[in-house]
Amino acid sequence: MIIRDDVPAIAARAGWLMTFAAAKGLKARKAVLDIIAGLSEEHPEIPVRFIDELFSLAFARETDGNIIAKLSTPLFVLYKRKDSRLPALAEGLVERCAPLPTQACRLACATLRHLFALIMRRMDQQSKSRLFARVPGFDRSLARMIIQGGAQSDTQEFSATGDSGEPKERARYHHPGAVSPA
Repeated sequence: MIIRDDVPAIAARAGWLMTFAAAKGLKARKAVLDIIAGLSEEHPEIPVRFIDELFSLAFARETDGNIIAKLSTPLFVLYKRKDSRLPALAEGLVERCAPLPTQACRLACATLRHLFALIMRRMDQQSKSRLFARVPGFDRSLARMIIQGGAQSDTQEFSATGDSGEPKERARYHHPGAVSPA
């Protein structure tokens, strides 16, 4: 493929492809995101340099869950590189998925939920709390992705210990007629 043959020019050609696809329809954008996702592992500088453009390409007009799912490889490359922009990108992903039709949101969340959980492990508590506060207004797939991510991270809301480090008291269900243990 022409983009892989000239290693020094890969980033420039990837940038040109994204600019070209931005003016085209869904099929062209999906094809370019496929190419960029394929190049991301071999050339991590591409998603590092173009992640904002990749998001714009994936979430452009008439998007669907399949095209958004193509962001998983570039996002994982950033995750492996411990890129500091990742928590903000995850929040942006949630914001951009929220208004999507149910099926598109469901497909994107199903594909990205495990990676999202990994990213949530690196989020600060304030970012996690912002996401949790918005959960009641989200589509159930999006809400589930956030809740699962929080459950798999060291989130205070899901912690088995309190602020002091002592185990939290378990809530007990008592039937009105039951005798409580002493």
